[in-house]
Amino acid sequence: MKGLGFGEANAPAGAADPYFPYVTLDNGSGVVKEIFDFKPKVTTDVYVSYKINSTVSWTAGIDNLFNVHPDTNVVAGSVNPRGTSSFGDSESGGPFEAVQMGFNGMRIFTKVAFHF
Repeated sequence: MKGLGFGEANAPAGAADPYFPYVTLDNGSGVVKEIFDFKPKVTTDVYVSYKINSTVSWTAGIDNLFNVHPDTNVVAGSVNPRGTSSFGDSESGGPFEAVQMGFNGMRIFTKVAFHF
């Protein structure tokens, strides 16, 4: 899946689409189009539950068993977080992003449930 960033730099002179998002290269040699390429990902969750009695159950589980992380895409040559770069400017799994997997990787948990 390809996605566009928000653009932090002005389009170069003579650009066919001056409203297309561009970012500045870290070395200052120019601007490039801000296009991200995201690869598909699959996560695996495993849960085990045991009913202790009619009112209490115990569950243990692992979310994201194989520790899969979303792509942290940046435009090549434009990763300086202090400049007008693509750093942090993508749908790459940050806490406020729209991807459907967490950015922390594997999570192991246990819980006790009381049924009334």
